[in-house]
Amino acid sequence: MPELTPQTQAVVQQVADGTIVAVRFDPYNEEMIQMIGVPSEATEHVINYAPGTYTTLDDFAYGGNGNRGAFGSIDWILSQHSEDTVAFLYVNNQWADEIPGVQVPNPSGKHEGYGANDEQVAMDAGEYVASFTDGVLMSEPNLMNAKLSGVGHSFGHSVITASEVAGIEYDVVVSYSGSNCVPDWSPSGGTQYANIQYDNDVLNPAQQFNVLYGGSGYNPDDRNGVYSTTEFRSDYVVTSNGTCTDQTGATDMQGSHNRIMNPPAFIDGQGREVSHWNTGPTEALEQTLYE
Repeated sequence: MPELTPQTQAVVQQVADGTIVAVRFDPYNEEMIQMIGVPSEATEHVINYAPGTYTTLDDFAYGGNGNRGAFGSIDWILSQHSEDTVAFLYVNNQWADEIPGVQVPNPSGKHEGYGANDEQVAMDAGEYVASFTDGVLMSEPNLMNAKLSGVGHSFGHSVITASEVAGIEYDVVVSYSGSNCVPDWSPSGGTQYANIQYDNDVLNPAQQFNVLYGGSGYNPDDRNGVYSTTEFRSDYVVTSNGTCTDQTGATDMQGSHNRIMNPPAFIDGQGREVSHWNTGPTEALEQTLYE
């Protein structure tokens, strides 16, 4: 067996001590389905969350500041709804980890060759999500009748739509700064579709010029389509020393794409207290899931 990295070992330890509840876990094959919440008669909501490009098993570890970059917003929302919600967070060894022609592969070297703009990669991940979802909803009585939502960030939104193609019917689907739907996708008449993004997200130009999935994937930012779009100005303030940093405009498009996953307030990697000036995206996601 390959030697586990220190980051992966941290995840293994957190699974062992119960910090992470894993319903499917294979550290040697980069597989994790984390469950947050406990199924009970009080469960009213089930959420599938699919993270974005470059997410690996290592990203599931809780750091000393309690913030996980790939899951920050959804972690915060779930902390506010722990009594009535069960969520499943996914990754496997074929999760997209490169964007050919746009960005270099993740320096981790994991998942090499699985492109975020490759329809088959998204379809395979969506079938993985669908297979688990179908099984758990059929076998767990406390989840069968709960409201089912799918949330995807970046590549993860393509995965959620691919799970629809694979047969999962959601009550709500949210593109949270999401990539395009997979080309074989078509909307379900019983599903509410929402798109939440910053105004300077890095995906906006690619979607505007219709280059994702060879131009055949449905753009969730189609203002005349089935998705309702809510767009926010991108900025935040560092509160520990009173310094305000305006991060708006096209100069920080990748930053906006990543920063939407931050919770309303958190401690950053330098130990600074950081809070969003505009907490709209997280609040809009929460409202969409629980309205």
